[in-house]
Amino acid sequence: MPCGWIVFSANPEANKAILTNPDLYYKTKDIFGDPDSLVVKLIGGDHIGTLDGPDWKRHRKIAAPPFQKPPPVQTFGQVTLKMLDILDRSEGTPVTVNTLTERVTLDIIGLAGFGSNFESIKNDDSPLASTYNDIKGCLINPLFIFFQKLDTHYRWLFPKRVKAHQALEKFRGLVDELVEKRRKDILVKNNDADGSEKDLLSLMLEAEMEGDEKMTNEELRDIQQRAREEALSILGTEPADILPTADHIKRMTYLLHVIKEALRLDGPTVNTMGRITKQDSIIAGQHVPADTFIMLDVLTTHRDSNIWENADQFDPDRYSVETETARNSSANGLVWTPFGYGPHQCLGLQFSLAEQRVIMSMLCKSGKQSAVPQLKSIPNSIVVRKYEWELADKSSKDKDLRSNGFVIITPYEFKVIFKRRY
Repeated sequence: MPCGWIVFSANPEANKAILTNPDLYYKTKDIFGDPDSLVVKLIGGDHIGTLDGPDWKRHRKIAAPPFQKPPPVQTFGQVTLKMLDILDRSEGTPVTVNTLTERVTLDIIGLAGFGSNFESIKNDDSPLASTYNDIKGCLINPLFIFFQKLDTHYRWLFPKRVKAHQALEKFRGLVDELVEKRRKDILVKNNDADGSEKDLLSLMLEAEMEGDEKMTNEELRDIQQRAREEALSILGTEPADILPTADHIKRMTYLLHVIKEALRLDGPTVNTMGRITKQDSIIAGQHVPADTFIMLDVLTTHRDSNIWENADQFDPDRYSVETETARNSSANGLVWTPFGYGPHQCLGLQFSLAEQRVIMSMLCKSGKQSAVPQLKSIPNSIVVRKYEWELADKSSKDKDLRSNGFVIITPYEFKVIFKRRY
């Protein structure tokens, strides 16, 4: 972990200057700490998210082309059908939604990223899913994050931590096997993978081979109804599962605005990757000395009432092209950055937004709604698609949802009961 002062920026002008000038504000891995710690082993090594300069350019050159192709929406839809099957069979039993959606994402990464079916939705004991869960359960323990010698020099005192490190080595080995298998498959097929939706790993390997290197119930129901009407107008009203196409999701503009507003208010990203100032700089009128550690406070910027009118209100209508352009211009910088910005912006931005639109549109399809109590900004019971759902703990209706995590934030034990309507 870095020692000394850390500058946190929630200023849109400063954020834009920092994110668009990587030569002046370079990334640092120091925030992750000891190279032998679990966190650094998993996410703090040399990769596109932590590198700068020529090494970053080489990684980016290989990784970028796959994400410039249309997202694999058919894969998203097929995995979502498996999720809906789980909901169908959960009749009356609480479903931990955050765990289920993690498995959905893991299976999508497996199919779209590696061309491999991890089967984590239907099988808790699948090798990659179970190994990932062993790691995830220990990863964000603050004791080992802030006192990293316990995770390195004195790890042997904590058997569960030892098991997590062993699980990480197993996980990396499984991923290495997938990469090597896909590399051999591509060589055998002479770079001619079958199907219209190649997995991202195949596309990256081909590039490598080719290259040289808070609201009222009424307001909430209105938002849900508008999103549902958009899904119905595009996917149809028949009581059947429809797999959205790339053309479908392009037309889901209101649903995209709903997703963007959710990412603003309760997105998974709290801060960006740490940066170091290369030289003395004037950032948004403030003098910042060389070698200063800077982090962008995404959460504060996203809830700044000087930028966002009624900042704590969920309002998808904020995101018309004209409104977004005017807002950025007024702030003289960047105001919505859950995926970063500039040359180092997350490559998976469009991939993620497309995935969310597919899942949400399939949930919204063929649903009705009913007047119900609310959980502050979230209704206590809604009907979506062919389900009626309600919070498993109805006593939570007057409480905020709890979050869990370090660097990346997720809901904590968000349990919902789904009931089929047809």
